Amino acid sequence: MKSTFLDELSNDLFELLDKAEDYNVIIQAGDPINPKEFKAHSVLLRARSGYFRSALSNDWPRKSGDLIVFRKPNIPSGIFEIILKYIYSGIIELDQLDGADLLRLMLASDELQLPILISHAQDHLIKAQPEWINQTLVPILHIVCHHDQSWNCRKTSYSNEILEGSSNFIADDYEVFQILENDGLKEKKTEVLEERRMFIHSFDGYIR
Repeated sequence: MKSTFLDELSNDLFELLDKAEDYNVIIQAGDPINPKEFKAHSVLLRARSGYFRSALSNDWPRKSGDLIVFRKPNIPSGIFEIILKYIYSGIIELDQLDGADLLRLMLASDELQLPILISHAQDHLIKAQPEWINQTLVPILHIVCHHDQSWNCRKTSYSNEILEGSSNFIADDYEVFQILENDGLKEKKTEVLEERRMFIHSFDGYIR
């Protein structure tokens, strides 16, 4: 007979983070002038994050006495707090995040090599923030499509509604073809490319 008690394990590990007992790592995140400090345990960081697995095995971090210190000024402290809770407990709560913060979470998760969290945050962004994606489609595509392979550029289009409703859908060829490889959009490939060709052609005289 096999039994699992994952909820209990998750709660116990999160309590370890919450009480900060026997920690040996300090991570300074956010504002470089006034960063927020997080206390953590190297063994858990190594087990859960590819970034920390590599960083803690060489001379990347600096030391302050017996403590290992990481500085992550590029990751907002609120985003890092969400990530650290996920690392310890496997729990992630995204409903209160807006589109911009979800994208920041994806960027930070990519840096820390947390592929499951990237995928989950991206799925939530697509489903919960379609209007925000529509308004910022091209900048998102430039970030997502040129990023690590853990990001799924094809999902960014998500639906015909987003594609058809976006007035910003004049991106580079790379982004266009990545979107049109989505299984749900292949039938629109000829139509979209023709519309794009006509749009560019309409400005041909100005370009020359």
